[in-house]
Amino acid sequence: MALFYDVWKSRDTTLMRLQKLLECVIARRVLSVIDAEAQADTERTAATHIQRLFRGQRVRAAVTAQTELAAKGDTMRRMLDENLRKQQEQEKLDTEKAAREELVKITQDLHHLVSTRAVAGIFNSPTQAATATSFGVPVESHIRENAHRVVTSRLANARPPSRLAPYPPSNKTTLQATGPYDAIQQEKRKQTKYHKLRRIGSSDFAAVYNPEQDVARKRNAPGINSGTEYVDEWRNPYKKRGVPRNKRDLLPQLTTLGRYPDTPFYLTYGGNKSKVLANDRFDV
Repeated sequence: MALFYDVWKSRDTTLMRLQKLLECVIARRVLSVIDAEAQADTERTAATHIQRLFRGQRVRAAVTAQTELAAKGDTMRRMLDENLRKQQEQEKLDTEKAAREELVKITQDLHHLVSTRAVAGIFNSPTQAATATSFGVPVESHIRENAHRVVTSRLANARPPSRLAPYPPSNKTTLQATGPYDAIQQEKRKQTKYHKLRRIGSSDFAAVYNPEQDVARKRNAPGINSGTEYVDEWRNPYKKRGVPRNKRDLLPQLTTLGRYPDTPFYLTYGGNKSKVLANDRFDV
């Protein structure tokens, strides 16, 4: 009770102290806000300077790259122009060389068209206003030079005439004098005979068609064994004793049958067509 009385008695002082503490807290908060704003302004200014530096560096790098790219483009353009000029000059030289070679090839055999003292040539006609030229040189000059070159090379390669070898003595005998008189007819007959013997066809030969032979032809036609491998009588599993139990018994190499089948296997033509078995006993 005494403590409460003391507090109640000094309530004004306590309120003043609390008011001062509250004012101090508020002042500190205001100062912290002011300091934060001032610090934010400083940081914002620093960030602006940093961005200005980076942007300037980037702009300088971009300008430098554009300058280098333009320089490389100009260098490449000059190089391409130089290569094009060289290629055009080379093509021009090749075309001129081919034209000169063709001119030499054409004019080396036209020596008969050159002018003489009495008669003017075709390429030096007095009726023409100007003389025909090729590569700035008159055509007759080309003809004279090329013809002289060809004639000189031909004379250099020419050989003196040599003596011809005599013909061997000919045989005066003939086939008619040494052989039979009808040798030609005999040879024709022999060739005709060989031609008939060598005749090979897919169908049977028949000189004249006979309807009665159709029965024999059908009887002799290939059967179901046509194209199959031949099996000996003693190796044929269908002609041995026993009943096949699996596929191995139907193979000639692996069969174990020893008894002939109940129904014998008949071919289309030939073979055992009678009712007599292999042991000469009738099938009863």
